[in-house]
Amino acid sequence: MKEHIYTIPLGEALQAGEPCFLCKIERDLEERALDYFMGAAVMEPDVRLVTNALGFCRQHHAAMYQMSRKLPLALAMQSRLAEIQKALHKHKKPPVPKPAYGCAVCSRVEGQMENCLENCVWLLRTDEDFLRKYLASPGVCVHHFYTITAQLRRGEGELYKTLQQHLAGQLAQLEADVERFCRMFDYKSEDTEWQEAGEVLPLAIAKLSSGRKK
Repeated sequence: MKEHIYTIPLGEALQAGEPCFLCKIERDLEERALDYFMGAAVMEPDVRLVTNALGFCRQHHAAMYQMSRKLPLALAMQSRLAEIQKALHKHKKPPVPKPAYGCAVCSRVEGQMENCLENCVWLLRTDEDFLRKYLASPGVCVHHFYTITAQLRRGEGELYKTLQQHLAGQLAQLEADVERFCRMFDYKSEDTEWQEAGEVLPLAIAKLSSGRKK
């Protein structure tokens, strides 16, 4: 696989051996976005325009509050509060609510993930080495499988079948492990000493959870 600056993160995440390498990339992007908005960027006028307009969702407000740096969060809140009050005083009647509440972190991560997914699909269709490594890895979760395959073109049925069979094999093994886990609670079960039992449900959650909460 010939590496480029935009494919290196995909290759590194693929080799990490996690249940979904795209979820790993998304988590890494989320951590970097939190660091970005909780760093010196909070003082930049163009960044403040974004945070004033979108704010942060409950999930990312909570994550920021848990970080050691509190001043950047307070500064972002200060100008966001002023912006909301300014908008409220402009309206003589209740404004039409937006269809969805925004979040500067979510918006940044989603934009970066779109590029990442496009690069991933391009590598799957053009780079045999990347596809081979993908098939030798745990691959992706159900959510990212559908996200990837939705971008495949007509005439790429063989690639879809290859990816489908890979996920199907992963899920079949996972189903068998979950079934075995359930049998552990039967008093007649012989699997009560199964050492890997604690890994089953976290793996199932990683494979089955839907997209990141917005």
